[in-house]
Amino acid sequence: MFIAKLRTLFSILRGVELATIQKSKQHILTAVDYDILTLVSEYHFLTVSQVTRLRYSSGSETTCQDRLKRLFHVGVLDRVQLPHVGTGNTEYLYTLSTKGYRELQPFGISNFTRYRPADTHTLKLPHLQHLLTLNDVLIAARLLCRVNRDINLVATLHDLDMKRTPMRVTVDRQEVSIVPDGFLDFRLSIANRLYAMPIWYECDLGTTWGNTLKLKLQKIIAAINTVAFQELFGVSSCTVAISTTHDKRVELMRSFIQQELQRLGVTHLSHVFLVTRLSDGLLDPREVFLSPLWYTPSHDKPIPLLDMSEE
Repeated sequence: MFIAKLRTLFSILRGVELATIQKSKQHILTAVDYDILTLVSEYHFLTVSQVTRLRYSSGSETTCQDRLKRLFHVGVLDRVQLPHVGTGNTEYLYTLSTKGYRELQPFGISNFTRYRPADTHTLKLPHLQHLLTLNDVLIAARLLCRVNRDINLVATLHDLDMKRTPMRVTVDRQEVSIVPDGFLDFRLSIANRLYAMPIWYECDLGTTWGNTLKLKLQKIIAAINTVAFQELFGVSSCTVAISTTHDKRVELMRSFIQQELQRLGVTHLSHVFLVTRLSDGLLDPREVFLSPLWYTPSHDKPIPLLDMSEE
C-alpha cells in the first residue's frame, strides 16, 4: 500500500512539474513575438489581416491568427471583438497589454498609452472604422518602401500618439486644438538626389458635415498658414493629404479649402492640399502614393501624392 501511495505521490508531483514546464514554455517569447509586439505598439490596434500584411507573407493569415491568439492567452496582448458583419469567424482587434509593454521596455520602447480592457471594449463605429482605415493607410506607407527602394519612411506618427500634445491654432479669433490623424515623413531618392516629403494625413469617412467639417478644415488651414505643425512634426513644411470614402466629399472639401484660402488671402498655399477618394479594403501602396489620384483645390488634373519624376 505504501508503494502504491508513493507512486501516486510521484505521479502527482510529475504532473505538477509538467504543468509548470508547459506554463513556462508559454511565456517564452520568440523574436517573431517581439516583432509583433513592437508593431502593435506602433499602430496601437491591429487586426489579424493588418499584422499579416506587416509581418507575414501572403496566405499566412491562419499562422498569424494562431500566434496572436497565443500572445493574447500569454497575456502580452489584449483584444476586442470586432462588430460582426454577415457570416464568418469572429474577428479581433489586438492591442498591447501592460505585460506586453513591460516586455518591450528593455528595448527602449516607452511611449506607451495603456488602454484598459474596459476602454477597448467600448470602441464603437464609426471611431473603430476610422482607426482601421487610418492604420490601413499608415501600413500602406510602410509597405511602399518594400516595393520601391527609392522611397524611405523615416518617421510615422499616429493620432493616438499626437493626442498627448495637440496643436493650438486660432480660428476666427478663438484658440482651438487640433490633432492630426497621421504623419508620414518620406525621403525620396530621385536621380541620385534626396528629397524630403513630409505628409500630414487626414482620414475622412463622411461622418461630419456642415459647420463641423468646415471647422476641421479651417483648423488644418490655420495650422499650415501659421506653421503650427512644425514643433509637433519636427519639419519646416508639409503636404496635407486628405482621403475620403465618398466621391462627393472630394469636391466638397476642395471647394471649401479654396474658398477659405481666398478668404484668408493665402491662395499660394493651394498646392499644399491634396484630396482623393480611397476605396475601402486592402490598399495597393503603389496606387495610393504613386498613382495620379490626388487633386489640389485649384486644379482638376490629378497628380500622385509622391512625385518620383525627374522634372
